[in-house]
Amino acid sequence: MQFWEIVCGSIAFVITGVIMWFPEIFGRILVAISYVVHDISALIMLFGIFFHIYLSTFGETGNNSGHDARHSERGVGVDAPSRVVSGSHGA
Repeated sequence: MQFWEIVCGSIAFVITGVIMWFPEIFGRILVAISYVVHDISALIMLFGIFFHIYLSTFGETGNNSGHDARHSERGVGVDAPSRVVSGSHGA
């Protein structure tokens, strides 16, 4: 969903941006429409950015659970003490 929002928004930005750059070629009415479409597209993409931030922080379950691979219950994470097996080495 967010991928297509970015693709469609980018296409709308390019088309309406070119129209707004060259108003003498496209005419007043098309330039006025381009301003509206450009603004609406910017608002939709801005909403998409905020929605993406929401999903990456609070929207998905388990993202803020405090559980980290370094703090495993079995003690096999990065911070777990290393286990040295002592034994005789040929002596």
